[in-house]
Amino acid sequence: MANFFPNLQDSFDKEYKTNSSFFEAYKTEVFLCLCFLLFLFCTYVVFIQQPNEDISYLSIVSWTLCSFIDYDSQQINVAELPILSQISIICLTFLKILVIAVIFGYVREIISDILTYRKYKKIASVIEKRFQEINYKVNTSVNKQRKILFFPLRKMTVVDLSMDLSISEEDVIKAVKTSKKLRIKNLALAQDNDCMPDKLFVDFIEGKVSEFTKYGICVNRSSNVTIVCPKGFSCAGLSFFAWHLAQLGGFNYVGNEYYRDNTINEKYRCNFFTIHEDINTNYDGFKQYLDDIHKFTQNTSTEPWCIVINGIYNHLNYDSDFDLYVGGKKDKDTNLIDVQNPTINNITAMQNFYNEFSQSTVEKDNVNIKATLHTVFAPMDNSNAKVINIARRLHNDNKKINAVIVSIPYSILVFDKSPNVHNCIRLWAELLNKYFDGNKPIITENYTREHFKKMRGY
Repeated sequence: MANFFPNLQDSFDKEYKTNSSFFEAYKTEVFLCLCFLLFLFCTYVVFIQQPNEDISYLSIVSWTLCSFIDYDSQQINVAELPILSQISIICLTFLKILVIAVIFGYVREIISDILTYRKYKKIASVIEKRFQEINYKVNTSVNKQRKILFFPLRKMTVVDLSMDLSISEEDVIKAVKTSKKLRIKNLALAQDNDCMPDKLFVDFIEGKVSEFTKYGICVNRSSNVTIVCPKGFSCAGLSFFAWHLAQLGGFNYVGNEYYRDNTINEKYRCNFFTIHEDINTNYDGFKQYLDDIHKFTQNTSTEPWCIVINGIYNHLNYDSDFDLYVGGKKDKDTNLIDVQNPTINNITAMQNFYNEFSQSTVEKDNVNIKATLHTVFAPMDNSNAKVINIARRLHNDNKKINAVIVSIPYSILVFDKSPNVHNCIRLWAELLNKYFDGNKPIITENYTREHFKKMRGY
């Protein structure tokens, strides 16, 4: 089968013959058998119409088969040929028929694949347009002025899309596989509860086609801050938060959208957050991922900042909504002056950033969160270990880099239906600019009413 769309083919052709009906799995063989039966039927029709009773049915079959080869069979008396010659001619003719039939069979499959791909690509295009519609209207404060920001959808369940588009859930999943910008994720994985049933939803990745790379997406905005999303493909809600934080703040963006550590596809089985030195270096996507981050951090005139966005289960370690990790040897300490071997250099800027963010209130900033600052991300913060987190790895590679891990619970990333997550994105964009990127204003041009094609559901 021609591999016109590898993502779609990998998803539902790998075990095709074991999971399909007999006729679907062996459609080429069935096609050849039907052709042969049709041939026998046609020769029998010719036979019963012959006025000469001395001509046998086998002679008609032999004459018909011989007519496929390159010589004029009417000039040859097949009955006078030796039996071995007759058998040879028939075998050669069958071989020719088989070759022609197989070629036509593959042409038929190629055409079928193209039509199927176009069908699912069209469905994927419709889904992408739905994500480009406004879903949230957020009354917020931008640069200390009241302003309305418009945000797109965070997610759509497979069931909802199936009902809206009047197609099966299987067709929705297959359509997503044809798009670079769409992902299927499981909502149950965002809950620390084994009893929660699986619930599939579609996630959308914004960005231009030229910004996609071997590992995901990379955007250079010539900023001193780089937003790093190492688990965008596997974790629900991370890509939305990280992408819009980078876009609203005008920061560089490096997001992994192809690799995860629990996939059955060995080609993309790699953890970009917890780095195993002996494993990760075998993947070209991970090498490009690190190269892009270092390219951004080396082109800045001041000390660069890498903000690593990570998702956690609700209050897994601490009773807070935003956990910030900056390395070191202590478990929890908001006084950064005494921290040994941190992953940041500018202690003052980090402390000022945390102090203002942790004091954010609903009345002042329209956010309802609690923040905690930690000095390790245990147990993977040993500088000499072969298994370390991405922040420690970036700081080890370039001591100028200030690397911070921000862990956000899925209750905010996924399940919070209020505009709290959108206000958090706006607040983070303002504070990161204020303390780490020259105090420039945030960029709101992609969050205006005119930017979106249609209003829906807010």
